[in-house]
Amino acid sequence: MVIREMKALDIPNMQMEQRHCYTLFTGFFEHKKFISYVTIDQDCLVGALSAHEKIRWNNDEVFIEEMFVIPNRQSPGIGTKILGEVQKYVQHKRLAGITLATNKYAPVLRLYEKNGFIICEHVQFMGKEM
Repeated sequence: MVIREMKALDIPNMQMEQRHCYTLFTGFFEHKKFISYVTIDQDCLVGALSAHEKIRWNNDEVFIEEMFVIPNRQSPGIGTKILGEVQKYVQHKRLAGITLATNKYAPVLRLYEKNGFIICEHVQFMGKEM
């Protein structure tokens, strides 16, 4: 298994269940601060992450936009390894940290908590349904 930076040619190789990420990945690909990784196993794309550097009021950080591991490959540590690559990037660039937003009922919360993510009291995520 290999985790590496995503290339534009990786996007069409996503399986149909990951195609919802297609627009997101292609939309960010030209962004100067875009960060993306793919996990390849036996020539099959089994996971990916897209993020970007974000400037906050007093520091810069990485904001994870999307992450997936195909369902039949979840649990052997692929998500943790992808997050580890982002952590290396943040440390190398001396950024303040990593943030993300996810559904509070999603099972992926356990993955994020296992990898040191906490609910941030200083950030309020808001939305408006239309």
